Amino acid sequence: MDLFRSMKAFVLTVKTGSFASASISLNISPQMVAKYILFLETQLGLKLLNRTTRSQNLTEFGKQYYERCVSILGEVKATSMLAQQFLDKPSGVLRISAPFTFGNFTLVPLISSFMKCYPQISVDIQLSDRYVDLIKDGFDIAFRIGDLSDSGLIARKLNPHQLIFAASPDYLAQYGVPLIPDDLKKHQCLIYQYVNQNKKDHVWSFMINGEIVNIPISGTFKSNHTSQR
Repeated sequence: MDLFRSMKAFVLTVKTGSFASASISLNISPQMVAKYILFLETQLGLKLLNRTTRSQNLTEFGKQYYERCVSILGEVKATSMLAQQFLDKPSGVLRISAPFTFGNFTLVPLISSFMKCYPQISVDIQLSDRYVDLIKDGFDIAFRIGDLSDSGLIARKLNPHQLIFAASPDYLAQYGVPLIPDDLKKHQCLIYQYVNQNKKDHVWSFMINGEIVNIPISGTFKSNHTSQR
């Protein structure tokens, strides 16, 4: 039997003075109330109530157990109310990790609107392209671009992200225009040194004839920030 429900049946029986009255509050039969109390007495190895055909009284142990049950049930109710209050008015610190570019141009402008809706929440946003460990680094939310590694984290896809292949006119005038992706092996490519688990910092992927082809690239300029100019 359920210990919590048994304690509740016991407290209501003492407060109302009978199994019948307690059964009305619990929407069960008086016989079921009696079974709950018998379950408690069997588990405890002590009598809680002295029952006769006309009355019932708490035993000395029953008096002390009743006070403890009232206290425990009160704490459970208070905890439930606390959870509801948090759902109604969220509060505390929300720690967010996001990439530089996405954070600056997309996320940060939305933060003010979010804080107007939830004024009791303080936002701590850390912009970095580094892949963080949410648990170890103490983050509540992380925004990332790319494939999610296998983990127990809950993820939701927000928007598709399309990378483009680009070069400055001055560079093309000096070094020539690559005609096919494989030509990139001979060019100075900007290496984005984001930290990931797959170690594909120096590989660019292209869709060729419906298949993904990975081209190893190299270059003398490296950065961990995609917004470098």
